[in-house]
Amino acid sequence: LLICVCSLLVPVSAFAESKKYSIPSADFDVQVEKDGKVRVTENWTVIYKSGSFTRFYKDIYKAVPAEEAFSLDPRSMHVTIDGKVCKEVFQSIEREDYTYLLEEGTDSYTYSCYLRSEDVTRKYQISYELNDAVKYVDHEYYLVVLRLIPANFSTHIDSVTATVTAPDGSTADIRNGQYFDKVDSKGNTVKASGIA
Repeated sequence: LLICVCSLLVPVSAFAESKKYSIPSADFDVQVEKDGKVRVTENWTVIYKSGSFTRFYKDIYKAVPAEEAFSLDPRSMHVTIDGKVCKEVFQSIEREDYTYLLEEGTDSYTYSCYLRSEDVTRKYQISYELNDAVKYVDHEYYLVVLRLIPANFSTHIDSVTATVTAPDGSTADIRNGQYFDKVDSKGNTVKASGIA
């Protein structure tokens, strides 16, 4: 079993010019299970430098090639802000501190973490489970493609790390890039179908 995880997903909000923030780090832990589920835990550090903020949000894009298709189990979502567990809400107008909202649109899932923030550093941890993220390719090769940081991400992140855990007895080939090229059991590179 060979697991490949390519660069994954999502822009964080672009705030108004009068507001300033930075992202020192974004760390991702990806656990691939034998049943084809993938558990993702994101750890974000955000420094709010000026202006008043009420939320941190990110899109997880669904409009992807077939090799990247998945479904997110909303029951698996777990969010903490500065180590405090957040409660799920179902309307964005609520915006109570230490709450989160998960919305599913046509092209993406969007999670929003609510806590009023100004001149402070916040640590966000968001975890969720993806179903059907492991794709069968051939008799010995399985593929997982996740977009952690998109190519058009508008904010500089000082440090990004990704840790991938595959099932026991597996080997993993991890690539960083917009597209994935398959490597067969003989080490030959083969362009994956459906990814241009």
